[in-house]
Amino acid sequence: MTKGQSRSMISLAIRFAALGPGLLGLVLAATPEVHARDQKSPPVSVQIIRTTFNIPHIRASDYRSLGYGVAYAYAQDNVCLLAETLITVRGERSRYFGAEGHPSWGGPANLESDTFYRSYVDPTKVSELYGSISHDAAELVAGYAAGYNRYLSDTPAGARPETCRSAEWVAPASANDILLLMADKMIQGSMGSLKEAIATAMPPSETPEPAASAPGYHDQREPAPPGSNGYALGRDLAAGGKGILVANPHFPWDGPNRFYEMHLTIPGRLDAMGVTILPYPAIIIGFNKNVAWTHTVSTGQRKTFYELTLLPRDPMSYQYDGHPEKIQPKPVSIDVLQADGSLRTVTRMTYWSRFGPVIGNIAGKSTWSEQRAYAVRDAMLENSRALDQWLDIDRADDVVDVQAALKRIHGTPWVNTIAADRNGNTLYADLSIVPNVSEQQMRNCQPSTEAQAIANNFGAVILDGSRPDCGWKNVEGSLQPGILPAEKMPLLQRADYVLNSNNSFWLANAEHPLTGYASIIGGVNEPQNLRTRAGYRQLRELIAARKGNITPTDLQEMLLSNRNYAAEMVLDDILDICASHSTTVARPVSVGCAALRQWNRRDDAASEGAVIFRELWQRVNDLPDQDLWSRSFDPSDPLTTPRDLAKERPDLRDHVLHMIGDTVEQLKRAGFDADVPLGAVQKRANALGIPISGGSGPEGVLNLMDFGPLGPQGYDNLGMGGSSYIQIVTWNEDGPVARALLTYGQSSEKSSPYYIDQTLVFLSKMLPKRPFSNDEVRRNRLSELNLSDE
Repeated sequence: MTKGQSRSMISLAIRFAALGPGLLGLVLAATPEVHARDQKSPPVSVQIIRTTFNIPHIRASDYRSLGYGVAYAYAQDNVCLLAETLITVRGERSRYFGAEGHPSWGGPANLESDTFYRSYVDPTKVSELYGSISHDAAELVAGYAAGYNRYLSDTPAGARPETCRSAEWVAPASANDILLLMADKMIQGSMGSLKEAIATAMPPSETPEPAASAPGYHDQREPAPPGSNGYALGRDLAAGGKGILVANPHFPWDGPNRFYEMHLTIPGRLDAMGVTILPYPAIIIGFNKNVAWTHTVSTGQRKTFYELTLLPRDPMSYQYDGHPEKIQPKPVSIDVLQADGSLRTVTRMTYWSRFGPVIGNIAGKSTWSEQRAYAVRDAMLENSRALDQWLDIDRADDVVDVQAALKRIHGTPWVNTIAADRNGNTLYADLSIVPNVSEQQMRNCQPSTEAQAIANNFGAVILDGSRPDCGWKNVEGSLQPGILPAEKMPLLQRADYVLNSNNSFWLANAEHPLTGYASIIGGVNEPQNLRTRAGYRQLRELIAARKGNITPTDLQEMLLSNRNYAAEMVLDDILDICASHSTTVARPVSVGCAALRQWNRRDDAASEGAVIFRELWQRVNDLPDQDLWSRSFDPSDPLTTPRDLAKERPDLRDHVLHMIGDTVEQLKRAGFDADVPLGAVQKRANALGIPISGGSGPEGVLNLMDFGPLGPQGYDNLGMGGSSYIQIVTWNEDGPVARALLTYGQSSEKSSPYYIDQTLVFLSKMLPKRPFSNDEVRRNRLSELNLSDE
């Protein structure tokens, strides 16, 4: 594609997107035909009104009916994704897809995945784990299973989307299956990265069975850990004195971690709108008539590793408290589809210590030897409280209520909570689940030198598994054994602002740092990521310019400005290096310098120069800080240090010029000019190839977009993620005023009109107003469906 063609394509896409939801709404009225209700369904009374972008407003008489409506609406848009996720958590992928395939969203091969889920997220034990959830939560779960099954009975197999049309793996769900889906969400911040390491662990004295993974499995990317931006402004800074909440979670655009937007109402009991994530029948990020909230992934540890000292000549036994203990094998039987269509039952083994499962490797390096093995204790699987946690937040009246709910239930998984209310108050809280391991334990329980090196390289906590005093400490009254109690977790209420972009609690408000908390939650006096620094720079610019009258529009423009903070830091220095060597550099370097010189320092789809800077910065930013910066990190100035390229050093100047030339050659090999528009290589993969604005995390672009490596087709879409649900909420005298966008649309089916509709709006940087009141919903109604037992 030529540069001229790229520009024309991007220009056409932007013009079409700018037509907005008014035109797009013309294609949104199609609703799947509703067939006769299965008479065996439980009694329900639920209404589903769809508005623009196919958003369901689900109004029910009780919690069971509400769960029923949520599942039915979700299945209308995402039945194939839900069905495939169900067989994944049941450990049945090999039965339907064979041993060697992988989920489309990434992860271990099917046999390893099945082994992990059958062993760790044990389907026979999950109902016991969730036995103490509230009556409301239990009713939601039961209703969800019934609502999904009702959709299947209403929709013939041949009428389902092409992805799973007539597929035998689309099967009814039980309430226990829904609990499995919930448990899977909890461990994504803990054991999700260890599935293969648990499933393939093998004592060194045994001949390892070949893994199901095809050669090159380790080159397949799992989805990157999600991140987010969250900002809450209070009455001291917000125009009108009402709070403003900005939600900008960075989650995958494909797979079971896609958000789904909805509005849930039980008259007199619940009225909240926002997004959920499969399978939760509650609003996870959203708002109600008085308060709005969001989450960002926190820095706390969710698991600890234990180094096991093995007995001589017995790698299946380890020392604990001066006595030997056996590593216990746990067999699991898995049905595997064969090439001829038959099934063969395969028995796989996982291995367990008193702490939890033994792993075979850490980051691909084998760790079970004749002398040592490593086991993992996980805090997340036992957290069955998340649904109740989000229900209580959904029903909150202000940030005081949100804080009380977080303390009372202590069930948020691996996230911070940021909230604002109509009274102009804000809240930051990290009430996530963290092991209760003290600083003294981490000093006294250091394992071998080898394990300490692993811990330092991968940011893990590894403790000596031979000593009882190295175990997690139980606290009386804690809602879960071995975790830090709620009163030991950081929180902050303010009338000016709080924010978080995936750094620790320390600088939730830079003028009032939080300190004195356990390091296992997060660090203090440490460098901040560039998104945190970019957010502070742009927010302080707004504060100075608006003098306490910041509006939601100001924050929308800030979030979607696509300013590249790394370029604002270093591009002038790079251009100085270019200028000082302009007569001596090779042509690729001069071409690259010219492309960088004319760039607008933003990551808009039409920006020319953004691509070469991104690829260059990946290379340059890999240098150790002491080799890269003139001014090193200063804890007393954490939001502007480190800074200033060490351009006075000849070795750095030579390195930068060399990397510019390499980057130009890389782009040339992929078929692109140095000044190719960003949107020509950063696209959503479908028939239209929609250009996507946004930058990478290391560049400090608030509107973060994460893609795979650059190739002839542009950036790879495997594992694509980033800005997913964007929500900006404030209040007026009538109630909440919410502007929002689900950037990838409600449906995961590429054939659906709701797969790309909001992506086009995202390109135009619009955040349409969301209908919330009964009158607004009625005025925007596209379709209505009533489900009942009559």
